[in-house]
Amino acid sequence: MLKSQLHKPQIRFVTGMRHRVLAGRYTRFHSHPEIEAVFHPTGAGTTRLLHRPAITFKEGAVVLYGVGEMHEQTISRSGEDLCLQWLIPVDLAPSGLLHLPHLSDPYLISEFLALTLGQSVDSPTQRALLDSRASSVLLNLLHLALAQSEELSTGEKYVAQAEQFIRDEYPKIRSLMQVALHVGLSLSHLRSLFKKSRGISMVTYLNQVRIERARNLLIHSQLPIKEVATQCGFADEYYFSTVFRQHTHLPPGRFRRGG
Repeated sequence: MLKSQLHKPQIRFVTGMRHRVLAGRYTRFHSHPEIEAVFHPTGAGTTRLLHRPAITFKEGAVVLYGVGEMHEQTISRSGEDLCLQWLIPVDLAPSGLLHLPHLSDPYLISEFLALTLGQSVDSPTQRALLDSRASSVLLNLLHLALAQSEELSTGEKYVAQAEQFIRDEYPKIRSLMQVALHVGLSLSHLRSLFKKSRGISMVTYLNQVRIERARNLLIHSQLPIKEVATQCGFADEYYFSTVFRQHTHLPPGRFRRGG
């Protein structure tokens, strides 16, 4: 009985990898059949899921991607990525993206370092021990990430309200003061809360939402670029083109033609 259980782990460790990543590197949208955790001991950048705004990660951050989630990554400061992947039962698998801004647990950091060096497996028992060891890392990461997401402070609630207002009203927003008035805070206070909570400015978030809508319009409509800019809340097509290029690395016209 015990021997048969060694071959049926609930969570199975797949692989550990290390990548040296240079500033400016862009990894296109891709997905994995496994759950993936990426630890950034050095470096910084942004990542996002398909049709979702980007999040900024800094040195010490961990990002967990759900099974099959399409995601991309852009590096703004050179560093190293430590990646772990697990096969996990559907009923245990979280969806979406979970972000730990700073991993400080010495045990988890040491396990990331060890498991991404490569592990020799010569017997079912060693395989079971490796799966158990890696499973402990994953479950601890999920516990930390989920506990963090549940701890919404008053400031977090204001930020969430601001995000929702931006997503709902982005074509009509002419000034961030509109967002502050809706939430009921001074603009300076809301800006500070937003930056601290999300790692990006409110204007950057607003532009991310607008550019995501612009991507869809460019792909699925024949609207002139000037009209796309207007429908997404940009004052003119020239500023729209500048912001679009910053976010996608392509001008709108070339993006529409498929790059």
